[in-house]
Amino acid sequence: MRARCPRCGTETFRLDAGEDAASLACTGCGRAVEPPWEPGQAELRAELRSLRDELNRLRQAVNFLNQRVR
Repeated sequence: MRARCPRCGTETFRLDAGEDAASLACTGCGRAVEPPWEPGQAELRAELRSLRDELNRLRQAVNFLNQRVR
């Protein structure tokens, strides 16, 4: 079963990263949607948070290297 936005029915969402938590938002209407996290998915949330942090570190490293090359 695919998740749908309660407002417009769109099945696609984007992940909006906040300061201390990430949230899902509908790509159709932009409404923030609280995902139906089940208790067993806490590991998945932690892994997503870890991947987001690693991606931010990699972006910073690339920006630093780009500045050094110039």
